Amino acid sequence: MINHARMTGSPVRKDPVDTIHPFVRIHPVTGEKCLFLNGEFLTKIQGLKEPEQRWLLDFLMNHIVSGHDFQARVRWQPRTIVIFDNRCTLHSAIVDYLDDDYGAKLRHIFRLVALAEKPIPVPVPEQFV
Repeated sequence: MINHARMTGSPVRKDPVDTIHPFVRIHPVTGEKCLFLNGEFLTKIQGLKEPEQRWLLDFLMNHIVSGHDFQARVRWQPRTIVIFDNRCTLHSAIVDYLDDDYGAKLRHIFRLVALAEKPIPVPVPEQFV
């Protein structure tokens, strides 16, 4: 969001925070492994060279974007509520809420974000350390 604000000349209230997170994390409720990535915020993968990082990120983002069997699409209507777990979900807004007669319709959105826990990394087997 900060990068988008800068590109569009919008006000930026604060600089981005540099953090290091595990690439694969354990979901704290289900115990399942899940990827912890975001194409906009992820800048590098520790332990990989730049070309390897770019290839892996491009591969994963392409898989996510083209994987229609695990995507959900919401047809917004009045009183629509969508809830998702941001710890294991990638999401994006698609401008598909245009009115045929008058142009763009307004959507009124409340975004509620709970404080998240620190990501739990997947333990690395000793033979790889």
